[in-house]
Amino acid sequence: MGAPARFVSYMACHTHGKRLYPSRKEARRCEDRIGHAGARAYRCDVLDGWHVGHLPSAVREGVEDAAGFYGGVVERVYDGVLWRRVGGRWVRVGPVDEPRG
Repeated sequence: MGAPARFVSYMACHTHGKRLYPSRKEARRCEDRIGHAGARAYRCDVLDGWHVGHLPSAVREGVEDAAGFYGGVVERVYDGVLWRRVGGRWVRVGPVDEPRG
């Protein structure tokens, strides 16, 4: 028999709809379980805890840095698509050439 699986504690962050880990160490234990390259632990901006997630493609591709991507902007255009920040998340609005009403 192998070693028993390590239990990692977390709670739900209802603001972001993600798991909230009590420490960066606990969150990093789960990075490998996500199964995708680029998963990283980052501090929750609302509650006292940590999330695990991926960098946006604009950041991975070097179009923008993470601070610029997340900082204070309400709308942005990326690759011909308009995105709007709603409740802490980026929501795809549609192609830039569509009329807005």
